[in-house]
Amino acid sequence: MALRACLLLLVVGMAACGSGDTPAPEGVATVIVDTPQGDLQITLAPTTAQPEASAPAETTTTIEEDPNSQPTAEADPEPPSARLVEPARLEPGPEVWGGYDRDLFPHWSDLDGDGCDTRQEVLIRDSAIEPVMHPERICRVVDGRWWSSYDDTWTSNPASLHIDHLVPLAEAWESGARLWSAEQREAFANDMTGLIAVSAAANTSKGASDPAEWLPQNEDVRCIYGAVWIEVKATWGLTADPAEIDALEALAAVCG
Repeated sequence: MALRACLLLLVVGMAACGSGDTPAPEGVATVIVDTPQGDLQITLAPTTAQPEASAPAETTTTIEEDPNSQPTAEADPEPPSARLVEPARLEPGPEVWGGYDRDLFPHWSDLDGDGCDTRQEVLIRDSAIEPVMHPERICRVVDGRWWSSYDDTWTSNPASLHIDHLVPLAEAWESGARLWSAEQREAFANDMTGLIAVSAAANTSKGASDPAEWLPQNEDVRCIYGAVWIEVKATWGLTADPAEIDALEALAAVCG
C-alpha cells in the first residue's frame, strides 16, 4: 500500500511514543493510505478525554446496519510506522552543493491570506492545549503547551521554540530545489506537512543534517521521523544520496 499523505505524524501521531514524567500530548492523528478499495484512514493516537459537560447528554441515535452490506476492514490499531519507512520510494541522486541561501526560500508566509503566518499556524496546530493569543496583535501566539518530540521536553513559552523544516532547506536545495522557481521554494518552505515545533536546542543540534548524520534523540519517534522524511522528499521530487538511503534502510529494518 502506498502512503498518500502524512499529516501531523510528528505533531500528534507520536504522542503515544512519548516518555518521561509528563505523558506526551494526546490527540487524533491520521494517515491516509491508498488501497484497492479506496482510501483507508488509520488512527495513530487516541482522542484526548474531554471534561464532562454539566448540560444533559444528548440522546444517541442508533443506526441499524444493513444486513446486505459487506463488512469493512477496521483501521490498524497500532501506529503503522514500520510500513511507512519505505526508502524505495526515494529517487537516488547525488547532492549538488553550492549556491544555497536561506533567503531563496521565503518562509513564514501567509499563503492562505488568513492573517496568520506559517510559524503561528504551526504553533497553534502543535499546542497540546488551546493557545493564548495576543490581545492586540493579529494572530500572535503568546502561551500554550508544546511537546518537543525530538528530545521529549515540554514548554509553555513559544519564544523558546523553533519551527523545524524536517527536511532542511539546505538539504532540499542540494537535492533538487535549486532547480525550482521562487514560488515553488516558497511553497515548500511553508508546507506544514514537513514542519514541526521543537526546542531550539534540538533544532540547533540537527542543523541541516539528513538521517545519515542525525536522528532524534528520542528513539521512540525515529520511525515516524524517517517516514515523514521520505514522504516529504517523495512528494516534492527530491533525490536522496547513497548514505541517506542506507541510513533509512537501516532505520526501516529496525522499525520492522
